[in-house]
Amino acid sequence: MTTYTKTVVFTDIANYTKNVSKINRNELRRLISLHEEHTRKIFAPYGGKIVKNIGDSFMALFDSATDAIRGCMELAASKIEFAGESLSFRASAATGDVEEIDEDYFGEAVNLSARINSKTPSGEAWFANRTRLCLNQAEIPWEEVGSFEFKGIPDSIQVFRAVPNGTCFLPSTIETAAQKGRYLLVTSEEPNFNPKELKPSHNVILSGFKPSSEAIRHVVARLPSNIPPGQIWMNVDTIATSERNNWLEMGRGLIVATEDALRDALALAQKSSDENKGGSQTVFMDLNSGGDVSLQLVGLALPSVPMAGVIQGYSFDLLSDCSWGFSTDGVLLRVEVGLAGAHVVTLHPDIYVNGRRVSVNTKELLRDGNLIRTPLGSIRYRAMAGQYQGMLIGPESYSMNVNLGERVELGREPNFPGFTLPDRGGLDRIRWSPGIRAEKARQQGLTLDRSLTGRHQALFMAHTATEFVVDTVHERIPTWLFCDEKLDRVIRPCKAKFGDMLIIGTNVICISRPL
Repeated sequence: MTTYTKTVVFTDIANYTKNVSKINRNELRRLISLHEEHTRKIFAPYGGKIVKNIGDSFMALFDSATDAIRGCMELAASKIEFAGESLSFRASAATGDVEEIDEDYFGEAVNLSARINSKTPSGEAWFANRTRLCLNQAEIPWEEVGSFEFKGIPDSIQVFRAVPNGTCFLPSTIETAAQKGRYLLVTSEEPNFNPKELKPSHNVILSGFKPSSEAIRHVVARLPSNIPPGQIWMNVDTIATSERNNWLEMGRGLIVATEDALRDALALAQKSSDENKGGSQTVFMDLNSGGDVSLQLVGLALPSVPMAGVIQGYSFDLLSDCSWGFSTDGVLLRVEVGLAGAHVVTLHPDIYVNGRRVSVNTKELLRDGNLIRTPLGSIRYRAMAGQYQGMLIGPESYSMNVNLGERVELGREPNFPGFTLPDRGGLDRIRWSPGIRAEKARQQGLTLDRSLTGRHQALFMAHTATEFVVDTVHERIPTWLFCDEKLDRVIRPCKAKFGDMLIIGTNVICISRPL
């Protein structure tokens, strides 16, 4: 048994299963052989050695992390023609110790590279943070993808992608700004602009400047003070680690691409916006969608800890559908609540706190009024006292329209017509207090949803077009009403109005006008 430190690369053919379903066994063998020959030809000049295949995937070892990513970039940018179709590739990499046993290779780097490959889109090359640390970072154009949890791999793993020449992955903030025409591109060749024409909503992109030059400092100094750091972007192809860190530590953004690729991406975003404006639209009429008031699930309430001497802390994830829950995929950020307060942990590269871009895996204390900007929209933190540490209010993830005279029950298993509140599990996201009571609660499967939200929890009634009544159903688990900046427990029928919010367990439900 021999141990090596290597960069482990996995490759596979995009949409392999779909393509295999159309061919016979002889053609399948020819396809795998063609994949191997194509990959070997690209990897060989970079010192890559194919050591085995698993189905359509090939595993290769490299002595150099930089050469491994260069090889992955070339493979991901290539295609092969087979059976009348053009097939593309994806590649992934992780660096670490590898054990050679009977001409096979094992180790965490092997497992991690394979896991990353399962997330990598067609035509891209993704790699782990441990590989990034080994790169000559001035030689490889790369950017953050986000933080992921992989089966069998301890802790969250930061993942990055190489940016091929001619490609620009626009951050969602810039794509939206381009679609709305709310950006200014300042280049080293045309550095002059009128600061008075800039509005607080504009994003400013600086392209062609040397990162630490006097020229870029001069341009930044001329920007109006109402342009927050998170709306100031530098466009570079490659950049030294120290210069990258200095720029990002100021809360500013980075777009990794050539200037031509950036211009093409901005033009494409603008074109798609113009086409959507100019094209005809289909209008759908939903005869069941009318209502006089809308109940909207708009956020996450954070119960104070410790709770009943059982729970010391807990965490929730913001998912890609605007809901709060628990996942290893599509997580934008995580909120952690403990004895030291509530913190937000960023897991996506396009997260801003109070206008300042926050790096992936950064942990920040939440303070009253904090504004968190995500690709899904903005989230406001409201600090509270007593039963709740605070609440995070953002885009709705679920809504229900209610008609005048209608009674709606809210709960985990409400009677019809009902507003169903989530039962999300999350037992492994609770930090338990020491002691017998906490151990017993853990063994019984206690979760925040099941302990703080009843099957039949509360009633909502629309008496008039502007006056509503909220009442409690559950005898022991409290329902709360946030009205006029005060949080009160609902112990008898009480009046509510538009803009008030019901807090049930960890759920925040806003009483809103229907769209």
